[in-house]
Amino acid sequence: MTGFFLCMNLSYMVNLKVRYPLLLFMMLVLGSCSRPDYGALLHFNNAELYFTERVTESEATRLGEYLVDYGIFSGQVITVQLDKDQTTYLFRWVFPDTTTLDSTALRNVGLFTIQLSEEVFHHAPVDIHFCNERLETQKVVPFLATNTEAVRQDQE
Repeated sequence: MTGFFLCMNLSYMVNLKVRYPLLLFMMLVLGSCSRPDYGALLHFNNAELYFTERVTESEATRLGEYLVDYGIFSGQVITVQLDKDQTTYLFRWVFPDTTTLDSTALRNVGLFTIQLSEEVFHHAPVDIHFCNERLETQKVVPFLATNTEAVRQDQE
């Protein structure tokens, strides 16, 4: 009878040795399939606003509320991320087809960088990054810092 239990125990040990590497492999594979860390998440009218550790929740909330008031977060599913590179805010916006952005649209987005700077971020520069669904930058519209007053006059 002791031989039977020894055999069963040995069989169990062999199974553990086979299962453990398999379990480790599965954990590695599943871990690599998870989405990247885009930061903390806030929701506004079906929109997802991620923000990194380089910005505060207060700054992200201010942006989210502004985008609701401005009509960008109006109920459809939209994903954006707020990040910061030293003194410049990086507003990443999932926008799958940047080829639809003509020169007029890009100019209006450039003007929007000024609005965000003035109305949300206390005159700090803001770059807008149009990104794929993994928040990888496809096109950047830099902050129009050259002469915001001249841009405003030209707009009128």
